[in-house]
Amino acid sequence: MRSGAIIILVALLVAVIGVAGYLSVSTSNAGTSSSPGVSYQGSTTTPTPSWYPGKVVSLVIDSPEVQFYVVSAYSYYIQTPPAPDDSDLAAVKVTVTGNQSVSGNWTTGYTISYAGNESLYGLVRFSQPVNYTYTHYTLVNVTLTKYSVESQSIMFDAQQQRVIQVALTNSSVKALMKGNLFYVNSVAITPGFNGTYAGDYIVSLQQVNGAEGIGVFVNAGATTVVASNEASEAQSMCFQTGTNYGVPVSDQPEVCFTSPWSTAH
Repeated sequence: MRSGAIIILVALLVAVIGVAGYLSVSTSNAGTSSSPGVSYQGSTTTPTPSWYPGKVVSLVIDSPEVQFYVVSAYSYYIQTPPAPDDSDLAAVKVTVTGNQSVSGNWTTGYTISYAGNESLYGLVRFSQPVNYTYTHYTLVNVTLTKYSVESQSIMFDAQQQRVIQVALTNSSVKALMKGNLFYVNSVAITPGFNGTYAGDYIVSLQQVNGAEGIGVFVNAGATTVVASNEASEAQSMCFQTGTNYGVPVSDQPEVCFTSPWSTAH
């Protein structure tokens, strides 16, 4: 969703610090990195024969070591990658962005920065099955890897700025902002398959360090707003916690977690 030139500066911290409890801080040899997209086992995944993702994810996410980072995070993403070569271990990776800051404006351009970038890798040991059901899960360890600030720049040309000015001076758009601080994320022409607003401009506004988004349609002549709407960018990630045999996967019991922001940056 973000337009303009993107400058991503990512580097791993080099300090290795021991932390009380399950949490340890480490570095990685992965080199530069940015937050990955959402990839998880959830309501569309067939039942796991050995352990249930929801049980494992809940144990990691609800631990004090991980809650410290996700409870007030700008966004977080949950993955269940392959565990080490151990038949009794399951892994959970949580990628966290702590906060977002925005400098500049839509006439001179924005610099958008993301700080508090970490990944937490949790290992959970599950018991041997009783009647083919794993019932006991133990958190073994949580490893924290820290990354430096990521930044990107967004610029708009003269025509896009004319469109933005029309959008931001509209009273309905101002009402949707509810006094919150927004920045202009992108300006584009609505695709032709959208019959209602085909050929019109769409201005995407995003709340600074928040999860609210506003879409503003400006006519092709860039003279008036023809429509506007708001939507939350929050995303739920759901994981299976059991098996009800004979019912669709979509009806299996699950636990869900909601990140304030739905997309990786």
